[in-house]
Amino acid sequence: MKQYIPIVDFIAEILGEKCEVVLHDLRGDLNKSVIYIKNSLSGRTIGSPATDLLVDILNKKIYKRKNYLTNYKSRSENGKKFKSSSFFIKNSDNELIGMICVNIDYSEELMMFNKLEEFLEQFSKVNNKDFYNKEQSDEIENLYGTVDNIIEDTIYKVTGHYNLDNVKLKKDDRLKIVSILNERGFFTLKESISQVATIFNMSEVSIYKYIQEIKNKEDE
Repeated sequence: MKQYIPIVDFIAEILGEKCEVVLHDLRGDLNKSVIYIKNSLSGRTIGSPATDLLVDILNKKIYKRKNYLTNYKSRSENGKKFKSSSFFIKNSDNELIGMICVNIDYSEELMMFNKLEEFLEQFSKVNNKDFYNKEQSDEIENLYGTVDNIIEDTIYKVTGHYNLDNVKLKKDDRLKIVSILNERGFFTLKESISQVATIFNMSEVSIYKYIQEIKNKEDE
């Protein structure tokens, strides 16, 4: 996979400092698939995990019918917005072994556009939402720094809390969190069951039972 590092550098040099380029090695542990990164705008480092979209691409075998994905929206934990594209690196058996991901930061442009919209709305009663505002709700990839961040973000979406130390979760909340993680392919990651069990202060067997309960409901 190291032979692709000069290509990563080449793309980053062409597109400039507002472009993050990431090389993923998918032949090993997806918990640390990032093996090289240029212009780390998302805050990720070497050893960061695969994204939720990447896991979805593997699970659904999207790479079997496509060679790349272009111009989709993503966001980072530090709040930046990106227009992203990914190139699939395949072996001779057409299996996905790596990816080169290009993330172009348009956060400042979005902020300027929104300020301009606010200014113009003072002179007009017409509330015509711009392209960027529509796109904010259409993000399909999250750029996480660690696997724990994936769990924390999902917990926050369900409970409104990042830290569960002083929060008593109901079973429905735990099921919803596990369901979202399962839908995003999180449980294909190594040690994922163990990590969720630790955060929930439950046994791994209980998490497996939750997953089975969710699958049974889907089959009804």
